[in-house]
Amino acid sequence: MGLFKRGNVWWASVTHNGKQYRFSCNTQDKTEAQSIYAKVLLELRQGNLRIQRKEPKEPEAKKPSYAEYYQEQYLKWCKGRHLYYKIKRYIPSILPEWFKKLKIYQISNKEVELLQTHFMEKGYSVATCNRSLSIVKPSFT
Repeated sequence: MGLFKRGNVWWASVTHNGKQYRFSCNTQDKTEAQSIYAKVLLELRQGNLRIQRKEPKEPEAKKPSYAEYYQEQYLKWCKGRHLYYKIKRYIPSILPEWFKKLKIYQISNKEVELLQTHFMEKGYSVATCNRSLSIVKPSFT
């Protein structure tokens, strides 16, 4: 908790219910920033101030699914650049439907690990699992 300066403007940092909040005091004067900070702390202690976090912006309406992105963009990009292009064309046929339908922004380490588990449960060899994942992972970069 405290005051700090970003450029010429004073900012405040407050921890409330275990979460840290930062906000601009919109002033270049330190004493004015201190009074704003003290007022915010007082209102928090009295329960008069409700802190609202900005909600993250909703993703654009039309973000491609992984399958659309892989077929329409990644494979076209790979065609003249990668030696394993023929193998990369095969990968979408072994991906489960739930993974193909995921939007790009929804895929995290958890989904990649679930995909690895899916391959193992299907009885693919470790080498096939690793090869498939080594093709899927770079398609995100």
